[in-house]
Amino acid sequence: MVELRRDPVVERWITIPRERAASIEGLFPGKQEVSRGACPFCPTAMHEREIYSIKDDQGRWSVLVVPDLRPILEMEGTLERRAKGIYDGMSGVGAHEIVIETREHNQSWATMAADQLGLVLRAYRDRSSQLRGDKRFRAIFMAKNYGGMASRFSHPHSHVLALPIVPRTLVEEVQGSEDYFQYKERCVWCDVKEQELAKSERTVALTDRFLVHTPYASRYPFELNVMPFRHVADFASSTDEEIADLGGCLRTTFEIVKNRLHDPSYSMIIHSVPLRNASEHSYHWHIEIRPQLTSLAGFEWGTGFFTNPIPPEVAAQHLRG
Repeated sequence: MVELRRDPVVERWITIPRERAASIEGLFPGKQEVSRGACPFCPTAMHEREIYSIKDDQGRWSVLVVPDLRPILEMEGTLERRAKGIYDGMSGVGAHEIVIETREHNQSWATMAADQLGLVLRAYRDRSSQLRGDKRFRAIFMAKNYGGMASRFSHPHSHVLALPIVPRTLVEEVQGSEDYFQYKERCVWCDVKEQELAKSERTVALTDRFLVHTPYASRYPFELNVMPFRHVADFASSTDEEIADLGGCLRTTFEIVKNRLHDPSYSMIIHSVPLRNASEHSYHWHIEIRPQLTSLAGFEWGTGFFTNPIPPEVAAQHLRG
């Protein structure tokens, strides 16, 4: 037997097994190797391209932000919209930056000191705040890929991207949040948080300011969501106390993922409210984490109807140990 579950925000349906989950151990792929060539992120002349940095007591960078060498969008230029018959397009203007998270090559978010991870998050917050002043941009994301299935390089790094459009996924989240608010006059994310705290069967980690849980309608095995207790729509509005707490929270979370899931490749992204958007009352920034344990099948790719072989309650129990 299977169960259909609906995501309360975007109203996406997924299926999970009701009685017997797939073998958890059978999901773990062999270790995927990353590039072993010269590392472009180890301390070299990279600082000459510095956009932003956090320095240590000796004046050396601890976290460094530089332009991506192969950006998907170009910072220079004006935003020009154009049409070709029924097709719309625009110039590929945006920001694509690399956050070099530490000088140490052989680190990860599962092993990095919580204080260092807090510095990475501070860099995210500061760059997000700075990029929000550019009127060409409509949405800002912080994203990270780890492991041979997700990233070419092993040196700890992540991405800051500012886009001239709001991607469809974020549009659906914002609209779903607003629809819920108009109906109930409450934030759906806050309601999810309260229910997850009350039930705790999907809770993986908890701090004074953050909840880590497997979403009720998880699309992927061991999918995780991290959300602040405080209702805040924009990650850039996080306080210093929240940033420090989140550093410890993510350090614990990724140590659990490494130990319980055999150090898998994963992708992570931070979703914040779009720029110049009036949905602060209904939206709630959050982090989405996807361990890359399964591939997308044709049916899922073609319909957006996901089949998750591991119920989120089973996943949370496994992660809690």
